[in-house]
Amino acid sequence: MTGRLLIVGYGNPLMGDDGAGPTVASRLCAAGVPDGVRVEKGETDSLTLRDYWQGEPEIWLVDALWSSQPPGSVCDVGHEELLSIPQRHVTAHQLSLPESLHWLQLVYPEMAKIRFRLWGITAARVELGRGLSREVSLGVDVAVDCIMQAAMARSPQRV
Repeated sequence: MTGRLLIVGYGNPLMGDDGAGPTVASRLCAAGVPDGVRVEKGETDSLTLRDYWQGEPEIWLVDALWSSQPPGSVCDVGHEELLSIPQRHVTAHQLSLPESLHWLQLVYPEMAKIRFRLWGITAARVELGRGLSREVSLGVDVAVDCIMQAAMARSPQRV
């Protein structure tokens, strides 16, 4: 049976804190997510989201990001706010996550009704090398707890 919620952790574990998304995905899988929730480790290209999607009406994305918040801070960005982030590019090369979501909705009209949510973890460093910084490692713990609580709080009718 297709789940009602897909969670995808994006990033590159070989680039320091950029591995936050896949780390969250691994920990969610190890903890065991509620029925109706499916978790995938994305790679570095958010345009691959279509490959993971199996018709879920809601997709939560987890990724490292740059922000004015201290490293390791976790932010929860809702659908409207996420899709309203200003676009920087006019081509399909090096798209940001919001830009990729817009492209996916244009190319795959069946994805236009999906509700997105981003769980972002502010990076301290993104450079060649395995392992998360101490701050981001703590942020991953917070993100896993927040995501698990939010997934469990969903009403049974929606899951």
